[in-house]
Amino acid sequence: MLDGSDSKLRFEVLRLANKGAKGILLSGGSAADGSVPTYEQADVIQKLKRDTGLKLSAHTGIVNSSQAQALAGYLDMALVDVLGDNETIHDILGINACVQDYENSLNHLSSAGIPLAPHIIVGLHNGKLKGEFRALELVKKFNPGVVVIVVFIPTKGTALEGVAPPELEDVVKVITKAREMFGVPLSLSCVRPGGRYRSMLDMYAILGGIDRIAVPSRKAYTICRELGLNIVEIPKMCCSFNISP
Repeated sequence: MLDGSDSKLRFEVLRLANKGAKGILLSGGSAADGSVPTYEQADVIQKLKRDTGLKLSAHTGIVNSSQAQALAGYLDMALVDVLGDNETIHDILGINACVQDYENSLNHLSSAGIPLAPHIIVGLHNGKLKGEFRALELVKKFNPGVVVIVVFIPTKGTALEGVAPPELEDVVKVITKAREMFGVPLSLSCVRPGGRYRSMLDMYAILGGIDRIAVPSRKAYTICRELGLNIVEIPKMCCSFNISP
């Protein structure tokens, strides 16, 4: 990830635009309120969008109405982690928020006219399912443009580094339920464990009805060919974004 803080943002965005980039994803750490404060650079980002014509998406986190309105000035897609369990929000994320705050965020962003790409994080609660299906129900209320399935990765240096990733069966349960609920594209995020786990997950995800896979494994290509599925590769583009190849 490139550093877009302070004056570096304009330089990096213009450099990418000059290299032929189609769009950029804005991200970063969250503030104490759970938001990802790209809105603090709203004026700069709006001008960059006008100057370059790039498609812009961003991880938003929890937002209020005024923050959503600021984001609406430049965002083409809002990437929103949606959690469906209060204990996970408190104990794992460590923020003073609740499930209602995530529903409110979806409402604010949708009301501001920003297309939604909600992210459902499977296994975030110590590698176990807790709130994922409730999160899907929340998302269903807001007509998302795409739904993204993220899979918890135990990360070195964090409190959960020794926790196992979720069982493949649990991830597939969430994928198949999402496929039943939504007629929009269903994406498997680049954020998922690697190695054999990734290969097996990619296969089961395809069988479960996933439409898109970020950084697909060789197994993903193999199973698609065996099933006679059409493979369309879109380089340098986030799987959350609705764009033609």
